[in-house]
Amino acid sequence: MESWRLSADLEEIQRALSNRLLPGPSPLLRQKVLAGMRSPLRRQRSPARWRFTIAVAAAALFWLNLSLTASRITDCGLRWRRPSGSIEIAARQIEQLLPGLSPVESRRQAILLRAGSTLTPCLDLSGNRDLISHASRFLLDEGRAERSQ
Repeated sequence: MESWRLSADLEEIQRALSNRLLPGPSPLLRQKVLAGMRSPLRRQRSPARWRFTIAVAAAALFWLNLSLTASRITDCGLRWRRPSGSIEIAARQIEQLLPGLSPVESRRQAILLRAGSTLTPCLDLSGNRDLISHASRFLLDEGRAERSQ
């Protein structure tokens, strides 16, 4: 293959063209180009925002479902346990312990014992107003101290 070269006149024209100063784009052109690029970018970003929102909602629903399922399956020792044995067996045991009770009364006592066996023990604060007022004053003072800091 032969290598070809431009003639001296054409090389001079090429040099002159490459060395000339070119005017920059007008501000109106810049605004048009930027406006033309903003609308497709907005269209691309808005589905991405929705996808993120949907992903967060799906994760929250999944976590809620998982926690509800776990709370139904496990009781961590907090559920009431049904007492074993029947009321008739408990009534017979009560009759053996207290022979003076009638069968109806021993059955009633067995039912009462069964009902009380599923209760969760807790403090009765209804009669102790001083303790309740002291606790509420303590909580109020603690809240004020936190707000002042």
